Amino acid sequence: MNIACISFYLPPADLIGSGVQMHGMANAYGRKGHAVTMFSPYSRGSDDALYEMVQVPVGQRNRTLRFAWNLRKQDFSRFDLIHAAMDDYLLLGKKRPYHIRTFHGSCLAEALHIRGARNRFRMLYLGLTEWVSCLVADRKVCVSANTRRHIPFAREVIPNGVDLKVFRP
Repeated sequence: MNIACISFYLPPADLIGSGVQMHGMANAYGRKGHAVTMFSPYSRGSDDALYEMVQVPVGQRNRTLRFAWNLRKQDFSRFDLIHAAMDDYLLLGKKRPYHIRTFHGSCLAEALHIRGARNRFRMLYLGLTEWVSCLVADRKVCVSANTRRHIPFAREVIPNGVDLKVFRP
């Protein structure tokens, strides 16, 4: 299969959990023999990346919104599958292949606990984009039951994998 993965965050530049997980997922697809292309603000991924990179420009301000807007401009017609970790909400109405969205957390849940009005507003906005992503994706997966509580249209929970070479009892 020809798979498009979408992640705003990727190692080594960002060690945000969802980006690390998406990097691992893309590499797992690659190890299974699939051709994988990662759409990200970065021009290159980690040295161990088993995928090609497509840099999606984001500029200096409103980076996540610009990432989503510029993702909409991408041609996904050559792919059999899109697997997104975030910012796929503006793909609503765009012709695309089968689309999986993995929710690694909930911005609405973060909005309940974050300090500062500006941060809370940002998390609420991003939480709304997560709900729109539910309308975009053909399949919605949460990595925990706690995340699923805040993503009303997702029914499936598949926990993140653990690299046993790094983490052991």
